[in-house]
Amino acid sequence: MLLALCCSDPIEFLPDLVPVSIQLTSTPSTAEELHIDFRQVRISSEFDLVDEVNNANSGIYDMTDWVGDNLDIGSFEISYDSISWVELTFGNANTIVTPSGALGLPLKEGGSSAIKVPVQKYIQGLDQLDVLIEFDAAASVIETEPGVYVLDPKLSLKN
Repeated sequence: MLLALCCSDPIEFLPDLVPVSIQLTSTPSTAEELHIDFRQVRISSEFDLVDEVNNANSGIYDMTDWVGDNLDIGSFEISYDSISWVELTFGNANTIVTPSGALGLPLKEGGSSAIKVPVQKYIQGLDQLDVLIEFDAAASVIETEPGVYVLDPKLSLKN
């Protein structure tokens, strides 16, 4: 016996693509300049599917320029139902400028170069999702001894 099924309309299994914009802002710092090396942006869905944002605006940015303003670090479209977290990876080309001059700002020993920010946003049905992450400049830079600093990035969700 042969059974044939036919459908005139295809079944849609994937949700619609939703544009997502990830932006970064900064809190004030006592540093004259604070150059932070951003390398990678990744996101995770509700099912722990992880994607790297291919068109992330990686680079070195002076975070003192982004106090009260937003830096676009990645825009993309996804078909997830929700976003669980956004992860930013920091590089090693960080510097701080103090009245004494420019100093290297290595990542804190034992610290992580990849920081996850919980987002927990349901996105289906939205026209666009804007995610604003705050870099806490004052809390992220630690003076371990006079004139010696390390970076221990502190990030939080603003919206």
